[in-house]
Amino acid sequence: MMTAARFRLFVALTVVVMAAAAAGCSGDDPSPTSPTPAPTPAPAPAPAPAPDPAPAPAPTPTPTPTPAPAPTPAPVVAALDSVTFSPSTVTSQGRTVMTITLTAAAPSGGASVSLSSSNTDIARVSSNVSISAGSTSNTFNIDVSTVDRDTAVTITASYSSVTKTGSFTVTPPTLEPRFTVTSRTKGNDACAIDGDDGHLDCEFNGSGSFGAIAEWIWRLEVGENDYDKTTTSGVTNLSPSCGSLEEGKEKADETVDMVVKLRLVGKNGAQSSTLSRTIKLYPQKYCGYDGIAD
Repeated sequence: MMTAARFRLFVALTVVVMAAAAAGCSGDDPSPTSPTPAPTPAPAPAPAPAPDPAPAPAPTPTPTPTPAPAPTPAPVVAALDSVTFSPSTVTSQGRTVMTITLTAAAPSGGASVSLSSSNTDIARVSSNVSISAGSTSNTFNIDVSTVDRDTAVTITASYSSVTKTGSFTVTPPTLEPRFTVTSRTKGNDACAIDGDDGHLDCEFNGSGSFGAIAEWIWRLEVGENDYDKTTTSGVTNLSPSCGSLEEGKEKADETVDMVVKLRLVGKNGAQSSTLSRTIKLYPQKYCGYDGIAD
């Protein structure tokens, strides 16, 4: 409860405060105070532009799957592929080259190929030949003997349970005519007529000819006349008539030129070229010759 003393103090203070307030309101300028204008409001700031939309993130590429490693292929097993010959036709006493080919390279240690011939009298081969490791083929020489007619030979090769064959043909030797003419009385390269029938005293020998011969074909030419004879033997005596020997030109030595020709026929039917040689014919006054040079 406020005491009288405190009440009196409170009244005194109140009076003082009110007096001070009245003094502040009176001042020196009796004009009424103008009201302070309201401040101009600041313009509203322009709205900030909307930010550009953020770019869409690039899609993450799908990773390429790693391929599974290819399985290691099984090693290729070499097998016999072919048997060939070059040349495929060979003359007697000649040579052909055989080529044996595999389907793949020969294995480590090489490939041993077994061989056999259909005619060992004409063409012999080794029982086994080799193809070096890593190689697919090899070549081998085959020498042949003499035949009297065309003869086929087959070579059989075997390797790794596979068999192949190849063939070539052996032909007779090339026909080559050769001959001599020998007179009993006049010697080499000469003939003498020793009778009225035109008999000659000389021997015609074509046995030195080369090849598988079936026939010897002889021809004699004197002047415009000729005489032919075919024999199956290389040695013969030819007996033309005087009609085949006359009309030659007699020389001072009482001889006449006579042309001797020989052509061969082989056992395979082939024919040779013609060999020709001029020899001396001694008429000896037979077949119309008088011993006087023409």
